[in-house]
Amino acid sequence: MKKIFYITPVTFTGAILFLTTGCNKSDVISTTSGAPTAVTKYAKYSSATEATLFGHVNANGIPTTVTFEYGTTTSYGSTVTAYQNPVKGNYLQHVSADISDLTPDSAFYFRVKAENSYGTTYGNQISYNTKIADVDGNNYNTVTIGTQEWMAENLKTTKYLNGDPIPSDLTDNEWVNTTSGAFKISSDIYGNLYNAYAVADTRKICPVGWHVPSASEWDELLIYLGGEDNAGGPMKETGTSHWFEPNVGATNESGFTALPAGLTHPFDGTVESVGSNAVWWSSSKQDIWYWTVQCSFASTYAVRTEDKMNEGHSVRCIKDK
Repeated sequence: MKKIFYITPVTFTGAILFLTTGCNKSDVISTTSGAPTAVTKYAKYSSATEATLFGHVNANGIPTTVTFEYGTTTSYGSTVTAYQNPVKGNYLQHVSADISDLTPDSAFYFRVKAENSYGTTYGNQISYNTKIADVDGNNYNTVTIGTQEWMAENLKTTKYLNGDPIPSDLTDNEWVNTTSGAFKISSDIYGNLYNAYAVADTRKICPVGWHVPSASEWDELLIYLGGEDNAGGPMKETGTSHWFEPNVGATNESGFTALPAGLTHPFDGTVESVGSNAVWWSSSKQDIWYWTVQCSFASTYAVRTEDKMNEGHSVRCIKDK
């Protein structure tokens, strides 16, 4: 390729074209000075109170101070400096910052701010709902389906809302015969299996502002997703990483992400059906039974059934209205 030889830089208004002796045409770099460019990207949660904020900033050739503004309203109120501060150069760069003072189960707003000697640029505003946390500090994703907001994971708490422990060390025989709240650990992925005594306990097991859904609240969900014959499909996690094959009709279009945590056998208290069935308690009682909802790997059904109080099932909490 033909060489171009220059001895000194050529200066233009608002820009400097740097030409190096012996450079190729393809090596010429143009740098324009001016106010920075700023784009707010997204937040990634590490807990219900902690998140990392992300953005893109182009300093446009001038050292640029980068911060994030955030808060529970569009007035923000809090500021954190980006790890990449100050940003230099003339290309779009990733910037990020950690925050740890969020309020669980609430909206927060944030934007990136870039400032240099040419001016200040604010990125677009983004809003998120923080995760919810139970009394143990477990964090949960949530999803809005129709007019309802649900936990998108099964409950894992080992304590009632007041901090009292829920017994988990019962033998299978004790489990079948107890008349008090108890749970069995299915797994960290599937959550715990609780008996209906724990569900009905006045000390409550759902996080503040949330509750175990009633039978009518379950009915509203199932109707919204196409009725009992069809609702299982849009409720179930897709694939066979957790569900047995063939996991009929699973699309998870609702975001509910149903997982097959199984259940306890009604007569001997052992855990069974992990991988094939998901069953959740309601808070509604019918004589000596409690209403439940069940999904199966073998169908698109999400059927309302009723079970004895000493059986062990999953819990999905729903947000108070």
